Amino acid sequence: MSLAMAELAGAIPDEGGYVAWVRRAFGPFWGFQVGWWSWINSFVDVAIYPALFADYAMYWWPDMSPATRWALALVFIWTLTGLNVAGVRVTGWTAVALGVGALAPVAIFTVVASVRAEHVPWIPFAPGEGASSPAWASGSR
Repeated sequence: MSLAMAELAGAIPDEGGYVAWVRRAFGPFWGFQVGWWSWINSFVDVAIYPALFADYAMYWWPDMSPATRWALALVFIWTLTGLNVAGVRVTGWTAVALGVGALAPVAIFTVVASVRAEHVPWIPFAPGEGASSPAWASGSR
């Protein structure tokens, strides 16, 4: 999906993203439909995240009261609303920072695993001298 969006954004750099692309390809009726249904979908989709945030926080605070859970969800909503009101540049840079923060543990674990590797996992695919078939074909022996 991201590659399709990147290709369309590069080929047709109009403001409005996929709404503009659909309008250009299929006309104003379907462009409106895409925009409208995407907007409606965002209410359902975005409403999940404050509740998930509060539920995940219950892992570290198991005796959280329902009122505290609601307050935590409201703080989450207000924080993100304030961020969006601050402007698209602030929101974009915050999204980049959060993405880097989410991917940093993956990068760290990859480096640690590479340093501590005890064997090369693709060695079975490289048979030794004199083998008549590749290692991946030898499972039926």
